[in-house]
Amino acid sequence: MTHLLGLLPPLPRHASDMQALLNTQDVIALQRVFREAGTRDTCELGTFYGGSAVLGAQYALARGTRHWCIDQFGRPDSKFPFEPSMEIAWAHLRAEDLHTYAVLVAGTTQSVGAMFADHVFGGLFIDSAHCAEWVPLDIAWADRAVAPGGLVALHGFFDDNRYDGYQAAGEAAAAEHGWTQAMHSGSTRVYQRPGTA
Repeated sequence: MTHLLGLLPPLPRHASDMQALLNTQDVIALQRVFREAGTRDTCELGTFYGGSAVLGAQYALARGTRHWCIDQFGRPDSKFPFEPSMEIAWAHLRAEDLHTYAVLVAGTTQSVGAMFADHVFGGLFIDSAHCAEWVPLDIAWADRAVAPGGLVALHGFFDDNRYDGYQAAGEAAAAEHGWTQAMHSGSTRVYQRPGTA
């Protein structure tokens, strides 16, 4: 049985079915963020079908921590408002036996961010709404939620600047918070928060 007129399977059979816009260079950037998180949990904003969640959970397993995944699962304002993205991400995590190292949280930094008021992450990946209005909100939340000296990766910094205003808004918000660019790999830019861990 398929979902959405045969476009998407209800639950993928194994993790190689993951559909994501992360290329090898993006993964290199994420590996650095998750590797340098120390003994702290990590977080991602925007999970889609779980490619980055699986990677984050693999590093969490090695550290004995958790990888938190905050996403508007189901994408209510998308062309596919009922796509089972949370179920698909969960299936990928279970297929890799990583489901105990990742926590899926439905929402945004604005709707559920307060529940992490006392939590400090070692690193964070922002891959949520790629728009000029939203990225400053995610960066402001990350500036509070990530440890001093921690790394924050932003996906969607393509050479063709395909997300109108997103890249400029992201750069401006990062500069406003005193973040410095640590690397750029693929379409992912990694920033470092000021301070030392």
